[in-house]
Amino acid sequence: YMAKHDHVLGGIILELDEELGPETFFHFRQVQFEPKSGAFIDLDTKYFPDGSTKPSKARIVKVPDYHVSETDPVAKNAWKEIVSTVKPEYLSLEDFFNGTSINHHDQSKMLTLAKKAKEGKLLLRDELEECFNELQDILTWDFDTLIMIYGNHEDFLYRYLDSGIYVKDPHNKEISLELAQAVLKGKNPFQYAMEEIFGLKSEKKIIWLKEDDS
Repeated sequence: YMAKHDHVLGGIILELDEELGPETFFHFRQVQFEPKSGAFIDLDTKYFPDGSTKPSKARIVKVPDYHVSETDPVAKNAWKEIVSTVKPEYLSLEDFFNGTSINHHDQSKMLTLAKKAKEGKLLLRDELEECFNELQDILTWDFDTLIMIYGNHEDFLYRYLDSGIYVKDPHNKEISLELAQAVLKGKNPFQYAMEEIFGLKSEKKIIWLKEDDS
C-alpha cells in the first residue's frame, strides 16, 4: 500500500563544477517523473520521453528561515537566481522578521543585552526598517505574488507587545505603543509596521497569512 501510494519514478541530475574542480565539487537536483506521461521538470524546462521540451513556470518557491539581519548574502543571491530562472507564481517567505531587538529569550540576559546595545541591535524601529528595505528589494524579483507566512519569529513581536515589557523599554516605547494599538484593532503588528509606518507599496499582490492559515 505504501509503495503504491508514495512511490514515483525519479532520478538525480548531477552537475560537476568545472571551476572548483569536477573531481571534488558537484551539485545535484532531484527530479520526479509524471506517472502517465513519463515527463519531468528540471528548473524552467519540462522534458518529454520523445525528446521534446517546453518552458515550465514554477507554481511556488518557498524560502524558509529568512531572518533579516542574519541572512547570508550568498544564500540570498542563490534564491534570487532560482526565482529569476523558474519565475514562480508565488514566492513565500517565513521567519522574515528575526526579532533580534526584542527577543524574549534574551530579556533576562544582561550581558547579552549589553552586547546588543553596544552593537545598536536593541532598536525595534531600526530592525523593522531593515525588514522594510529588504522587502522592497525582494519585491523587484521575478514572481507574481508574495506570501508572507506567519512564523514563530513574527510571533516574537506579538509576544513582546502582549507582555507589556516595552513600558520599561524607553528606546522602543513610542513605536511599541503604536503597534500595540494596531494589535488591539486586530491587526498583524509586523504587517502594520511595513504598510502603515514605513509605507510599503507594491504592484505585486502580497498575501499576509495569519498564524493558523494554510
